[in-house]
Amino acid sequence: MQPRPGGLETVATFHPNFTHMFFGIHETVYGYKDLAIHLRYRASDMRPNLTVSWSKKLAAAAAGDVNVDILDIRAMLQKDEHLPKSE
Repeated sequence: MQPRPGGLETVATFHPNFTHMFFGIHETVYGYKDLAIHLRYRASDMRPNLTVSWSKKLAAAAAGDVNVDILDIRAMLQKDEHLPKSE
């Protein structure tokens, strides 16, 4: 992201090929509809800005007999210092 007179401008985008380190071998996140994860970095100091959004999230109790956890994406990415904690 880079500041411009009209607001912030996206300088570049990146779509990772491998996310299994975070989301498992199948690289899927269970329990969200229309999940969008945007990880942006400020151009001036490379501080990350994480935005996670969805239209619907399955409640853990609703998962019932499915043996899969509903992942807290923000907490998972901040765990083990994958991303620094917000200031």
